Amino acid sequence: KDSHQVAGTLNNMALVHQEKGEYDLALELYGRSLGITERQFGKDSHQVATTLNNMAVVHKGKGEYDLALELHERSLVIKERQFGKDSHQVAGTLHNMAIVHEAKGEYDLA
Repeated sequence: KDSHQVAGTLNNMALVHQEKGEYDLALELYGRSLGITERQFGKDSHQVATTLNNMAVVHKGKGEYDLALELHERSLVIKERQFGKDSHQVAGTLHNMAIVHEAKGEYDLA
């Protein structure tokens, strides 16, 4: 029940619900996936960073911009440690954060 395969399945199910606009169910599934992933790989793993990013995208979709930015920031810290500040993984997270800032009307931060 606590395997990376289960976490992956939960993540995939969450993505389906996210695409259908069922954000609360998607977040519940991502949350379950996050718990398993943290136990399996550690809180600073790139797998955790990916799940945090996915959750941030859902919160952005719900208009919960500050929470989205908080989750992206947590993901960013992990990715900087894992891959380095000049990595494409970090660039992707910075891009996602810019999209949220743009949605908030914070164009100077985007």
